[in-house]
Amino acid sequence: MPEEITEKKDPNAWLDEISCDLGLRQHLDFEIEKANAEYVKSKNPSWYPSDLGKDLFIRFIKRKGYDALPFDKRTMRKFEIGKLWEARLHEVLDARISRGEGNIKEIDFHPDQPAPFNKRMAREDLELRGYYDRMLLVNDEKLGWLVVVYEVKSVSSVLFHKQKKDGMQPKGNRMQMMFYLKEIQNDWARVVEIAQKMHGITPVKAVGVLSQVSKDDGSMWERTYEFDPVLYKEIEDELILLNDYWKKDILPPKPILLIFEDGVPKLNWEISYSNYVHHILGKDYASIIDKAEKLVNRYKYYKKNAPSKVGIVEKEITDFNESLDK
Repeated sequence: MPEEITEKKDPNAWLDEISCDLGLRQHLDFEIEKANAEYVKSKNPSWYPSDLGKDLFIRFIKRKGYDALPFDKRTMRKFEIGKLWEARLHEVLDARISRGEGNIKEIDFHPDQPAPFNKRMAREDLELRGYYDRMLLVNDEKLGWLVVVYEVKSVSSVLFHKQKKDGMQPKGNRMQMMFYLKEIQNDWARVVEIAQKMHGITPVKAVGVLSQVSKDDGSMWERTYEFDPVLYKEIEDELILLNDYWKKDILPPKPILLIFEDGVPKLNWEISYSNYVHHILGKDYASIIDKAEKLVNRYKYYKKNAPSKVGIVEKEITDFNESLDK
């Protein structure tokens, strides 16, 4: 009779089992679950600058307080990594300012608010309220002293490198920066007065620096922006429309799940990654998104292998989107 084969057991396996109770992860998970629960129940008192350029329907129901699906723990941990990177950047700035390095100085544009960063700005007539990350005085060799608003956006490594390769930072982030620059521009006399009182410096103008940070490896790329009146006009038009829906208590049109970009169909990420997807696609949202992905893959296959059938899939995509709107 052959000898029975038994699995060799690791004598230290009990350590792995007990580590779940004694380790650090449980403490982080507790805070993550707490933050998640608060997010799900949150109700926005206004429109947020970080949502500029995004879908109107989702922003409307978010402010209304519709129930949101909780983030999964992996996503929440990514948020935590982003917070750590931003906190570290503030630490670096604080250290260099205290040592008098880097031709930078603090400017307290909002002395009524305690911290030197994450200060509140608002345009009340549009019900737009939010917080910029940091504002400093920076001495440029050619231009002189500038008021610089910093906004840090932490993203996944994949998205970071795609945006860097394309050379274009997200339009919504750029709109957010234009909001901050416009508010500084509107109060420029006071900004100059504060800079003169604090440091005897007269800044020549305000610019914004938008910093993209990869959560995975800390890679960064940045672009400097001056105020763009055309982009700012888009902010005003968008919020005038959104506030009109709000005052009339009428839902904006729902977003379309399958959109065409450069002539190629793709999933609308604002829906597929939204915590409000169930309010857009219904309780069967997972199967609907799965069907949409299959349509996209069929299109790509026919585009490459049977171009004559592309029109058939395009018609299916149109019918699919229309069926979701009923």
